[in-house]
Amino acid sequence: MVRRSTPQKKIDELAFPVRIKFAVPERGFGMRLDAIHSWLKKEVGWGFYAVYTSRGLATDALAVYFRDI
Repeated sequence: MVRRSTPQKKIDELAFPVRIKFAVPERGFGMRLDAIHSWLKKEVGWGFYAVYTSRGLATDALAVYFRDI
């Protein structure tokens, strides 16, 4: 029997209960995506957030998961 490990997104969904979704602009985030990641690392701290692609209301979205408010 093959045992598969739990996908990281499932683990993060349990560990990071606070989520914010941002609609992806028509042309994407461009350089802003780097700025978002830099801000998260600096202000929130490595290990206290996770970032995933997601679906918003009829559009693609960027989901940012946090451990707490």
